[in-house]
Amino acid sequence: MKTVRNTVPQQLCLLACLLSPVAAIAAEPGIYGGLNLGLTSSRIDKTHVTDALIKPGFTYVNRRADTRDTGFKVYGGYQFNTNFALEVGYYDLGSYNNDVGVLPSGTLLSDTAVKGFNLDAVFTLPVTESFDVFARAGLNNARVESDYFGSGYAADGTYPSGHRRDTHEKFGVGVAYEFNDKVSVRVEAERYNFLDATKRDGNINMLSVGLVYRLGQKKPAPAPVVAAPAPAPVAPAPAPAPEPTVTTLSADSFFEFDKAELLPAGKRELDLLLTNLRGAEFETINVVGYTDRLGRANYNLDLSRRRAESVKAYLVETGRIPASKISTAGRNGSNPVTTMTQCPGTVATAELKACLQPDRRVEVEVTATR
Repeated sequence: MKTVRNTVPQQLCLLACLLSPVAAIAAEPGIYGGLNLGLTSSRIDKTHVTDALIKPGFTYVNRRADTRDTGFKVYGGYQFNTNFALEVGYYDLGSYNNDVGVLPSGTLLSDTAVKGFNLDAVFTLPVTESFDVFARAGLNNARVESDYFGSGYAADGTYPSGHRRDTHEKFGVGVAYEFNDKVSVRVEAERYNFLDATKRDGNINMLSVGLVYRLGQKKPAPAPVVAAPAPAPVAPAPAPAPEPTVTTLSADSFFEFDKAELLPAGKRELDLLLTNLRGAEFETINVVGYTDRLGRANYNLDLSRRRAESVKAYLVETGRIPASKISTAGRNGSNPVTTMTQCPGTVATAELKACLQPDRRVEVEVTATR
């Protein structure tokens, strides 16, 4: 029985961090929080409101409405997987004024402010390693604070000032860009529906930019503690296994940047490996893909798996090795060759990429007898 171990370093896609959540925040399961600031615009039926409030025998001649303001929201969420999260938050959409001139004489003034809480389901679609698009749908519990009052003709009038609280639907779409495993930025557009003080449908749109911080990733469950078995009878020690043979092949010849298809030069290297193993009786072949620590864990894990599968497919198709003898796995940034001391930093600069090159590899472990 002879064990032969071959290490194939490989290139990994590392996109430089440019501007755009989510995110997601996209990512390993875990908790995140964020803050958005933006511009708001209201659609409240001011004609209906005016008609409902103006006294009989009077008419309005001009109206000035302020329908734009600024708003914000703070939120927290839980990312269940790459594509789905639940989010809860508090929002303040600003206030909106309406100034109406009335004949024979007088004015009718109003001020409306909207704030409340929301619960959303967030659906994310990764586009690249760092860039996502997402949509949200949920409920918002809005507190609508309204003040209506008149002067001149209506100084003694009674108006529905005060507040009301109702729950209605809300929707939104956006894009997100992840700077690193912790911090990302969002740009999103949302619509909040509610009822005004006269129980008329209204809505406010908000276009905002936000910063999201991920509190951590879900840690794997600790391995169960298993009681030590009773000592077995002492048997004669077997003959020591031969030392494994390790061969290092070219890194750049196997895969293009962010690709999982074997290049012709990489195929020639695997042909040489198959030639060296010709005549062997295969027990098992384990193909494991690794990436460096940069980029999103889910994306790196998927890429490392696909590259391991490409190597397996070539060994099956060209080397005529039974597929049942070959297992594959991806390890993303786990088990690095380099250390943080050797290659400090988290931003994907050209210098850091070059330093982390030994971590980007595919290991092929062959157990065979001749």
